[in-house]
Amino acid sequence: MNHIEIGQQVTLAQFENTIFTVTKVHPDGSFTVETILHGQQTLSYENVAREMLRQVPA
Repeated sequence: MNHIEIGQQVTLAQFENTIFTVTKVHPDGSFTVETILHGQQTLSYENVAREMLRQVPA
């Protein structure tokens, strides 16, 4: 299992074509991720399990 940290780019299992940035690591091991949508709106998800994330290759 790869290490995920703040600032890293990831995709979510249900949004494989959208790149999110990890903005917070929670004590329980979950993450907060966000992305900017069209029109400069921010889409954010909190308490995302590690299993739902996939690292974007560098």
